[in-house]
Parts: sequence; structure tokens; C-alpha cells
Amino acid sequence: RIEVVRKVIADMFTSGASTSSSSDSPTLNVCVIGGGLAGLAFAVALQRLPAARGAVRVVVFEKKLRAENILRSLSLEPATGEALRKIGLWESWLSICDAPHSAQGDSHPWESLAAAASWEHIGSAERDALLGMMASALLDGTLKVNRALLGIDECADGRLLCHFHKGGTEGPFHLVVAADGLQSTVRRLTPG
Repeated sequence: RIEVVRKVIADMFTSGASTSSSSDSPTLNVCVIGGGLAGLAFAVALQRLPAARGAVRVVVFEKKLRAENILRSLSLEPATGEALRKIGLWESWLSICDAPHSAQGDSHPWESLAAAASWEHIGSAERDALLGMMASALLDGTLKVNRALLGIDECADGRLLCHFHKGGTEGPFHLVVAADGLQSTVRRLTPG
């Protein structure tokens, strides 16, 4: 959850601890395994945290060249709209979604999320469009595709190295986030 990362960042700054040897390098290296909706949303949110700007480097690794089209179209509820607003993707959402519908089936354009609070959902969009919207919101070089996780090793300083099929080793990372689904490779590779 993003609150955990916020706490880690806050603790690092309040304790004065620097985990980087160079002032030009990020203080916190974060690896997200899984380039689906959860992984991309987490990465966008982390990159847009005011405290994280210049202090956090996030990289998302997706094992496929293209996300699977498991659900062709997704409908979002108002709470999800609020999350999109918080990470600065509200206007992007409005540009890709179909008209929202009230619980009574009425279609009505609206500009504020508050106006949609009583609605069943705030519109729907093709999954690919939503993934593309989130991926394009990432900083250049954040998303790396065709990188299937093979293993994770812990360094002497507690940071983590991630090993990939056909892709070598990346890291070290201070945090590895498992956003790779129900049959998570990250969870399988980490004890506990």
C-alpha cells in the first residue's frame, strides 16, 4: 500500500538516513513486479508523491510484452475515481471512459466526482486503454516489459537484487512490491 511507502520515505527523511552514496542518486529504489492495473497505479502514485520527487526511483517489471486482455472492459466505482484523482489521472480517465450511468440507468456527463457519488459507477473503459493511460503517466524508462522474475537475493546491506529470465539482474532495491497477481512469483520466492 502507498501508505507504507509514504511512511518509509518519511522515516528516511526524519531520521536523516541516506541509503544512497551519491546526492544525484535516488534515496529509495523501489521495484514493482507486475505491470497490470495495480502495479502501474502504484508506480504512478509513488512517482507523484511530493516527498518522493527526486528521492525515489521506481521501476515496474512486466513479464509479458503486452498485458493479457482478461477483462475486456472495466467499470469503475466512485471510490476508484477518487483514487485516480489523487494520483492525477482524473482528466485522462475522462478522456477514455464511456459515459457513466446512475443506478437508475441514466447517462449523464458530470465534471466533479462529488456529483457522481450516488452513481453506481463512473464509467467504463477498455482495459487496454486504461493500462495505456497509466503506462503513459509513468516517467520514461519506468516500465520494462518481457522481464519475468526468476529470483530475489538479499544483499549484505538488506537491499534486494532481482534476477530475470532473459534479462539479467536489476537492483539493488530497498523495496520489492508484489503486484503480479494471485499466483505471485514474488510471494512464492520470499519467505513468510
